[in-house]
Amino acid sequence: MRRIAAPLIVLAALLWVAAPAFASYPGGSPTVTPSSTTVNAGGLLTLDGANWLPGSMVHFTLHSKPVGLGTAKVAADGTFAATVQIPSGTSPGHHTIVVSGRSSTNKPTTKKVGITISSSSSTSGGGGLAFTGANITLGVLIVVALAVLGLGALVLGRRRGSRTAGSH
Repeated sequence: MRRIAAPLIVLAALLWVAAPAFASYPGGSPTVTPSSTTVNAGGLLTLDGANWLPGSMVHFTLHSKPVGLGTAKVAADGTFAATVQIPSGTSPGHHTIVVSGRSSTNKPTTKKVGITISSSSSTSGGGGLAFTGANITLGVLIVVALAVLGLGALVLGRRRGSRTAGSH
């Protein structure tokens, strides 16, 4: 029983750490993430997308009163990053950016992103680069520690087993 328990614990730990990566890769529903939800009229806003049809184009339209903001080409991995400029005459308040294109399964898709426009045009929206990854340091350390413990238990179990077998 002990020989089975250690490898099962290691396997469970590996699955626990790896599950989020498998859950999001690839082919999920298309997503759009803005660099900020508040931007000044006349300011710049970066939109990042994932799970769109590779090689296709996505279109950005600012709504209350529809205004085209541009297009972007989707990369081979289904992602895009585009910086759009909010027109300086845009009225302050809540607005929606509509992103339209094709999903990774080639179906027409529209996603909406809510933003708030402020009246000042002296600075642009956003605050640096978006964090697009995950901090996996702790998870990796746990997996390594569990792997070392599991291998140690396996080696000790085999040594004990060989001693017991040799004494009979």
